[in-house]
Amino acid sequence: MKRYTAFLLRNTYSVLCNAMQGLKDIGVNQAVKFVVGTLAILGCYYLGVLIKHSTSLPLPAPLIGLLLLLVLLFISPRIEHAVALSSAPLLKNMTLFFVPAVLGVSLYWSDIQEHLFSLTLAVVGITALCLGITAWAASKILRNQNLRSVKSNGQGEQGND
Repeated sequence: MKRYTAFLLRNTYSVLCNAMQGLKDIGVNQAVKFVVGTLAILGCYYLGVLIKHSTSLPLPAPLIGLLLLLVLLFISPRIEHAVALSSAPLLKNMTLFFVPAVLGVSLYWSDIQEHLFSLTLAVVGITALCLGITAWAASKILRNQNLRSVKSNGQGEQGND
């Protein structure tokens, strides 16, 4: 666990150093945009946490924050550049965010081995079900679009003799 913490701290420090170096290179106006974008991201995240803890929504707090950020970007598209600028260092170091998930798998490996068949069946079954439903819905939508385009071209009134 100590190596994991040291790894996270070292990589977080390098991400922050890269971000600060990027701020030095881009100038004051871009630095202000970076701060505004960071405040928008963090504000939406913490507002999502607040909403989660004050209501009984069955959604995770980060997802609520992400939806709030999406609404904010639709309402005020001017901050899109600021959010993109501040999220770029995070996206460049995205692999850092997968370390806790990998450690979680290693911690629960005995449970995973014990229930491997049912987990595999659930993952494969749900994936196949979702793909099947998506294919069915897409075929219905495309079929309806083709029928509308045929009718709009004037070919709908003619019979197929």
